[in-house]
Amino acid sequence: MINVKLDLTYVNNSITTSLYELQFKYNTQNDYFYFDLYSANGTLVRLHNKVVTGYDYGVDISFSSSISSSYANKSTITSFTANIEE
Repeated sequence: MINVKLDLTYVNNSITTSLYELQFKYNTQNDYFYFDLYSANGTLVRLHNKVVTGYDYGVDISFSSSISSSYANKSTITSFTANIEE
């Protein structure tokens, strides 16, 4: 498992593994982080996935928050970790 601590650089940043690329953005209303998911070969898997705890994205990707926040915004993003099964 790969665990990546998130921070404010994920307003426009990505995580690349051998299976996926997660391209993070901050929505235009500036109230939550989301990611677009691509396979390793660049094929789109899912668009606009809100970064939330307790959600099954169906591809062995989950998020946890050290402060039990339900979704990531600019105030809470530093408490989030991406957990990705390889």
